[in-house]
Amino acid sequence: MAGPGRARLGWVLIVVGVLASQMPWVGYAALFGTALAMTTFFVGVALAADSLIRPAVRLAAPLLRRVWGTAGTLGASFASRNSARNGVAIGTVIVGTGLIIGTGSMVAGINASIDGWVDTTVVGDLFITSPVPFPADFERTAAGVEGVDAVSGVGLRVVRYEPEGVPRGRSVVIVLVDPARFDPETGFGTLQYISGQGDARRGFEALSRGGTVLAANTIRDRFGVGVGDSASLRTDEGFRDFAIEGVIVDFTSGGETFIASIADMERFGGGSPDLFVLTVHGGHDARVVRDSLREAFPDLLLDITLNAEYRAAILTITSQTFATTNTLLLLAALIAALGVANTLGMNLSRRAHEIAVLRTLGLRRRSVQAMVAAEGVVVLGIGGVFGIAFGLLLANVITAGAQALTGFQIQATTPWGLIALAAICTPILGLLASLFPARRAARLAPRVALGAAEHD
Repeated sequence: MAGPGRARLGWVLIVVGVLASQMPWVGYAALFGTALAMTTFFVGVALAADSLIRPAVRLAAPLLRRVWGTAGTLGASFASRNSARNGVAIGTVIVGTGLIIGTGSMVAGINASIDGWVDTTVVGDLFITSPVPFPADFERTAAGVEGVDAVSGVGLRVVRYEPEGVPRGRSVVIVLVDPARFDPETGFGTLQYISGQGDARRGFEALSRGGTVLAANTIRDRFGVGVGDSASLRTDEGFRDFAIEGVIVDFTSGGETFIASIADMERFGGGSPDLFVLTVHGGHDARVVRDSLREAFPDLLLDITLNAEYRAAILTITSQTFATTNTLLLLAALIAALGVANTLGMNLSRRAHEIAVLRTLGLRRRSVQAMVAAEGVVVLGIGGVFGIAFGLLLANVITAGAQALTGFQIQATTPWGLIALAAICTPILGLLASLFPARRAARLAPRVALGAAEHD
């Protein structure tokens, strides 16, 4: 295909990639949208590389000349002359950087959602568990310990849920809470309600009545239920329908959760609460109250966690969850750098004669290295700038795909730290990627290169 026609097709594909990244994909279609956006953008950049590289070289040439002198100017010229091969490398960098930024936006959005959930829901000064069952009078006795303000029990039960269209049902967690804890006027806890799916007053009244549940947003997204529907849950007397009176943000047990009143605990196996949430009177040190509780209940071997420690544990688990994702992002950056190194090596194999001539005219080995490094910086610089922009475009569609897979309500959040890191590291990766081909070019004797060229 001729140069102008190739470039026009490339820009058409780039536009298609941008449009694909901005379309309101719903559910699993967002995964297709992500693949379509990345593929068309990559191919488009490879085809339109010449029209991208030439303007970039004109902008970068003065800086490269200032840093590396004549070698920098030659490197910029070579980047433009090898636009076809460099275009593939630039496309690889753009897709890799875009994937890093887009996925980083999704992860930042999930972290922001979890932080918000922790701030509003994980409220209390002390969180108490025990390896043995709590006695029936624990709540009353604990409330009498000096410094204790409120004591609220929480039960956790795994129950069977039979959503419509799922014959075998699902195992979900039902969190049994004290309704008084979520009283909009006197309680010390709050829940985040999905817009149009209940509110604090309705949820409190429903929990106070008992026999009803609040569903986590993941339940709503995965099974299409909400306020006005019912959930069939297995109780001690078989499956029973519980009216859904609200949909809330909740990350317990991967989000497949229902909230119910602790008064309904007898319907789900009975027993004692698994956790107690305590608040401390103002002016009292939570650590001192913790020690007093342990002295008051020596036989229970209480495990008492301070609020800050409890929050930190939740957020640590979150960060560990994304450790694999972060490793894959690092791998994407390394693959992009290797792609650039491979392209520069291929360019050198075609340019051996020119380098040999330049060496015979007095170009030093250090200047040859600088020339190759300058070309690598141009390639990765273009890829980095367009990759950051493309990543911001990809953020919404990648987040929509993650939302379809996880069921969580996620809003993409701009990862400014990751963007700054990409902007700083991109030219450094360019220098590292050019290191090996630059050393090889500098060590190539002019006589050998000229002989190889004549043989070809």
